[in-house]
Amino acid sequence: MGGAGIAKYAAGAGPDGAPAAQGSHLTTMSQKCDRCGKGPMAGNNVSHSKVRTRRRFMPNLQSTRVLEGTRWVKTTLCTRCIRTASKQAS
Repeated sequence: MGGAGIAKYAAGAGPDGAPAAQGSHLTTMSQKCDRCGKGPMAGNNVSHSKVRTRRRFMPNLQSTRVLEGTRWVKTTLCTRCIRTASKQAS
């Protein structure tokens, strides 16, 4: 289910029309880095017999806080961008 599918349900209602459980959240973590735009890539799993099946290589995304001006903003960054930002900060 993508991000657009979340908005089609009424506030507080689950996919089957029943009220959502108390404290449940329908948000999912993004699959793209907010800084560099790195996202999932496609490839193959290759078995010992060399049978190829499609798979997705997902980036290592972490939810972090970044200082923008005088405010801390919560963003989703890949580990490469987190490393680069910490090196630029020092």
